[in-house]
Amino acid sequence: MVCRTRDVILFGPPGVGKGAQAARLSVDFGFERLSMGDLLRQEAACGSDLGRRIRERIDAGRFADDETVGAIVEKQLGRSRSPGLVLDGFPRTIRQAERLEVVLSRCGRRVERAILIEASESTIVERMRGRMICADDGSTYHERFLPPRTPGVCDGCGRDLVRRVDDDPYVRLERVRVYRSRTRPLVEFYRRRGLLEEIDGSGSVDQVSVRIRRSIEERP
Repeated sequence: MVCRTRDVILFGPPGVGKGAQAARLSVDFGFERLSMGDLLRQEAACGSDLGRRIRERIDAGRFADDETVGAIVEKQLGRSRSPGLVLDGFPRTIRQAERLEVVLSRCGRRVERAILIEASESTIVERMRGRMICADDGSTYHERFLPPRTPGVCDGCGRDLVRRVDDDPYVRLERVRVYRSRTRPLVEFYRRRGLLEEIDGSGSVDQVSVRIRRSIEERP
């Protein structure tokens, strides 16, 4: 499958399904997936001072600060040699988006598409309730929409699946509130640059994946 894009951003409210769609894009187009959530959790698990600060914010339903995520992304982009990236969960603020443009430019890259996945609040809440994650490789599943082959077990590594701490109902509401106040401005940021694509995130993982693929393939 031929794709004219290089670096694609996926963003939208917490629980809308960005992780599952980023994984599909990685397979369909050969993109390297850069998941900010995975990178932050890896850093949080390593026990460093930075990791402990990240863990405190994750557990409270808050985003990591701009400087922290910017530094992590810059390090990862410096290592990448892939002709295409899918950025999942970054940027989350205007400041992060501006820094990303600078870092990509240094690497001879640029954002080709910013895909906004939207869904109703009831759909998002339902998806969050059933989410599971593999603590070993970061793979995500859902009891209804994306179940593992064996209940409670990761398809890839065979480890037990766990619930995400930030899917707690109280933490969930805080994450949605933070998204609305800090991340929604990215819609206009990328619309002004002519990069925004808005995708209906309702329906199955396969249905949403088809909409995203069509958007990428059909846009000149």
